[in-house]
Amino acid sequence: MSTYPTPLEDLSIPDSDQEPSPGCPCVAPGGVRAAMAADIDRYVFMAETDTGSGPGSRMARLRAWSFYPGLYGVLAYRLAHAATTARLPEALGLVLRTAALALQHALQPRTGVEISARAHIGPGLFVNHAQGVVLGQISAGDYLTCSHNVTVGQGTGGKGSRRTCPTLGDRVWLGVNSVVTGPVELGDDAMVGANAVVTRDVAPRGVVVGVPARELSRDGSFANVLYRGMHEDAARAAAIAG
Repeated sequence: MSTYPTPLEDLSIPDSDQEPSPGCPCVAPGGVRAAMAADIDRYVFMAETDTGSGPGSRMARLRAWSFYPGLYGVLAYRLAHAATTARLPEALGLVLRTAALALQHALQPRTGVEISARAHIGPGLFVNHAQGVVLGQISAGDYLTCSHNVTVGQGTGGKGSRRTCPTLGDRVWLGVNSVVTGPVELGDDAMVGANAVVTRDVAPRGVVVGVPARELSRDGSFANVLYRGMHEDAARAAAIAG
């Protein structure tokens, strides 16, 4: 699992008595630009897969920008998150945060994606068939994949604290209409089935279904979470072998 700040450990999010930390702490080396580039490449790769075109296909790139509204929601989240976490002069920070959050809010009806600017999500985020996707102040690793009508956020019984939000590992797949709620942890390569409601931890490679969700197998999300270079990804290969 990538070492991004968890909802419990994170001290970088500005509260009333906190200062934001420099940069964007939850993305790969290279900062927000690298994260956005990874997100875009994930969408282009999925478009290449959908169309059967090869790498570098102009048609696939056009398809990604034209027919995947989730891409715009993901990029708007990246900008809002960077503006929220960056250490900036007070006046400039206020202007940039307001502008980024306004852009994100304006795009939500078009993209169907609502992601908290205070969420920490690794590079390669992919929201498929974007509609009704709500991600709260979560922590998630690389290559998170969401279907439509997915909700991930704090559970009942919390007092508005982000400490009640889920922590997701790398290469997690969330199925249609699934809900992940409360201070639960989903291990690397976990897979949540359609309509499942997750209120307990899920082991690495765990496949869960039902209400409440129960483990069906340890087959993992390998067949569902696709991205460029996955066959050369040492972490993924080790997970498969394990």
